[in-house]
Amino acid sequence: MFIPVAFATEAVEQENLTTSTETSAKSEEHSEGLSIEPSTVAFQALNFLILLILLKMILYKPLLQLLKDREKRIREGVENAEKADRMLAESETTHQNILKTAKVESHGILETAKNSAEITRLAILDKAQTEANKLLENGRNIVDMEKSRAAQELKNEAVNLVILAAEKVLREKLDLKKDQQLIEDSLGSYLKP
Repeated sequence: MFIPVAFATEAVEQENLTTSTETSAKSEEHSEGLSIEPSTVAFQALNFLILLILLKMILYKPLLQLLKDREKRIREGVENAEKADRMLAESETTHQNILKTAKVESHGILETAKNSAEITRLAILDKAQTEANKLLENGRNIVDMEKSRAAQELKNEAVNLVILAAEKVLREKLDLKKDQQLIEDSLGSYLKP
């Protein structure tokens, strides 16, 4: 792209050199004053037109196409940036909606869990209270049964002791003092254990 321009500018420079040497030669001949030669002006105008045509063909069209392509890329970049901004705003809105929904759901789950935990706690307390009452009742029943059994055993022992004492009394037929002493010894040995 730059090679033809370089050749074109060299050609124009050579023509300018040629014309300037011719002009200087002529001006030496006419050293009277400053004069304008129509042929020199015509050649310079022709050189300038050739240079403009060459620049238009070689440089201007590709440069104009390059600028159009750059403008198109910039426009597409701006459109893509706007599209990305819209997508970002949409995703931010979606993100906020998801967060709100998650918060509502988590509060619901938390409330459900609290309610469930409270129901479970109350059920466990009720069950524990029922079992404690059963154990207490069973303990009372066992104590009552043990008490009754112990009283019955005590009664049986007392009866056995009285019978034994009576047998000893009848066998020995002692006097009243000895009978009394024997009963007290028997009862005293029973009550000491």
